[in-house]
Amino acid sequence: MGISLVIIKSDTKNLEGKKVSPIHLKYSFKGGYKRFPTHQFIESKYWKNGVISNRHPQYTELNKRINSVRKKLEDVVTEILETGGI
Repeated sequence: MGISLVIIKSDTKNLEGKKVSPIHLKYSFKGGYKRFPTHQFIESKYWKNGVISNRHPQYTELNKRINSVRKKLEDVVTEILETGGI
């Protein structure tokens, strides 16, 4: 079981004159996975090995928004595990 960040390069689009890709949370469990959109976008030059570069102009705000979505996902997974849903 694990949660990681991924960008979806196949969904690249132009936003404010820049080519950006959506950031998703990828939840892996028992050999399978499910992706959840964070509704955040990033240029590939600010993405390296699953991590947002601190050179990104809005690094702090972007991380806060993504961590908020990640926390919600972790809370849901924890609740399901505690109730024996998985």
